[in-house]
Amino acid sequence: MGRYLGRHQTWLRVGLLAGLTVWGAEHASPAAAPQDSTRTIFVSVMGDKGTAVPDLAVTDLVLKEDGKVRDIVALRQATEQLHVALLIDDNGYGLGFIRQGILDFVNGLRGRAEFAITTTSGRNIRLLDYTSDMQQLFPAINKLFARGQKGAYLLDGLMEAANDMTRREFTRGVILAVTTEGEEFSGTRTEPILDAIERSRAQVYLVNLGAPTMGTMNPASALRGESLLDEAGRRNVVFGAAPARSGGRAQQVVANSGIPMLMQQIATELACQYAVTYGTAGAGGKLSLDTRRKGVRVRAPQRAGG
Repeated sequence: MGRYLGRHQTWLRVGLLAGLTVWGAEHASPAAAPQDSTRTIFVSVMGDKGTAVPDLAVTDLVLKEDGKVRDIVALRQATEQLHVALLIDDNGYGLGFIRQGILDFVNGLRGRAEFAITTTSGRNIRLLDYTSDMQQLFPAINKLFARGQKGAYLLDGLMEAANDMTRREFTRGVILAVTTEGEEFSGTRTEPILDAIERSRAQVYLVNLGAPTMGTMNPASALRGESLLDEAGRRNVVFGAAPARSGGRAQQVVANSGIPMLMQQIATELACQYAVTYGTAGAGGKLSLDTRRKGVRVRAPQRAGG
């Protein structure tokens, strides 16, 4: 655990400061070729030690769409309001650390985001709709108590959150799920979930607490004739694919005391994102965004969505 904390301390000290500063003016590509249209994606950029990168330039990036290089016509700090759907597993395990982590996360994005809170243990319950009012958010988070329900409906919650964002036409959506290892009761299949997330253009962050386990097959799966491997595999496929495809990330945390620091790190990452506008020649395809700059890593959506 000490190694985990040490690895992120530099990111937190530097990243949190950078997230509160206003970065430079927009960088325009000097010789952008004519395109049929443009699209904008939001990307996370960090140094090799987890630090923020406040001086990224267009020339540092190479963006490809279906294998073809596209012109980056603008690069700027992402200032669009975030809409964050928080999916919280309230079965009781590590809930005190989860509650503190959510408080730190919300406070770290104060003034930048609206948040909705849904609990996923036993069944999905929307506790609070999207708001930036801390006088509503902090009491709602502090009232997260264990429901004592076994198992969760996280996959259904992911799909519901994504469809809700699509209906509301959010420009910059994020789904952040904090869950624990255990049974998954959702009946939703894998591909509809991933398709819904892509349509919403939301970036998915999954924080999974506890040592990986296969869990126990639930009755709904048994009635469908599914094996334990089918049930666990469906959850693992979504956990593996959704963050990578959307430009988010998944994190396994064995010790629940690591939750607050990780949540601060994710808040800083979102506060320091860039908006990348590029020329596209058609309906859009698979994206890849790489950097020429040493010591810098970029995390971006693999499709523009929409």
